[in-house]
Amino acid sequence: MVSSNYLLNVGIQGVEEADVLLIVGSNPRHEAALLNARIRKSYIHKNLDIGLIGQPVKLTSEYAHLGTSPADLVKLLSKENRSSPFAQKLAAAKKPLVLIGADVASHEDAQAVYVALADLSSWTNILKGDWNGFGTLQHV
Repeated sequence: MVSSNYLLNVGIQGVEEADVLLIVGSNPRHEAALLNARIRKSYIHKNLDIGLIGQPVKLTSEYAHLGTSPADLVKLLSKENRSSPFAQKLAAAKKPLVLIGADVASHEDAQAVYVALADLSSWTNILKGDWNGFGTLQHV
């Protein structure tokens, strides 16, 4: 695994600064083992809250499974559902991080996913000061 497999605006060390992580369409345990080790470290030492949209996977950290489809992500991030427990965690986070899997871009609903994710900056701290909490995994 090489670092070109993932691109994090906050760098790999930013995973340890994040207080909430939303994984979208990815399994970092298999797609980015080094990144997954940082997630695990933050989960153990800082009680990182993790949510996953996508197929349930076996990670090395506990997570809230929030749905399997792009529609579930759009629903989670919609104005109507911002009172859900995980949306509240995203809203309250000082340094939220979203990890987007490589296959999201080729999904038929990719545009709706990216629109929903872009809206995060209007009601979370995902883009605040020097923090840009968006990251992607790449197929190399």
